[in-house]
Parts: sequence; structure tokens; C-alpha cells
Amino acid sequence: MTQTSLRMWTIYRPHAGDSYVAREWVVGPSGDPQRTPVVKVGCLENIRQSFRADGLVVLVRDKEDDPSIVETWL
Repeated sequence: MTQTSLRMWTIYRPHAGDSYVAREWVVGPSGDPQRTPVVKVGCLENIRQSFRADGLVVLVRDKEDDPSIVETWL
């Protein structure tokens, strides 16, 4: 059996300025998300457009998520 992992991106609200940060996470067989060093920085709509172009789909934030989280893409 081949082990697979799920890659996801979480977009975070900026602390200052108008650039958003999207960080890549990988969830492996253990189920624990691991942060990768890969990030995208830019305006929110440009980041969303790049994810749509890659065929990703958005999950809106849950009310229990950290307030800095805007949304997550799978």
C-alpha cells in the first residue's frame, strides 16, 4: 500500500499592510499537519486566483479557527 499525503494551503490575514500570507501544510499518514517552508504573499484575490488555477477548492473558516485564518484550500 502506498502512503499518501494531503497538501493544503491556509491563508492568513495580515498584521499590517495589505499583503496576505498563504502557508502550505502537509498532512501525512499520522494525521498530524506539518508546516512546510513554502509560502505565497500577495493580495487576497491574486492568491485565490492562483489556487483556482491549480484546481484547488476552498474551505471557509470555521468559527473555532484562529481569528487570523481567512480560509483553507485543498
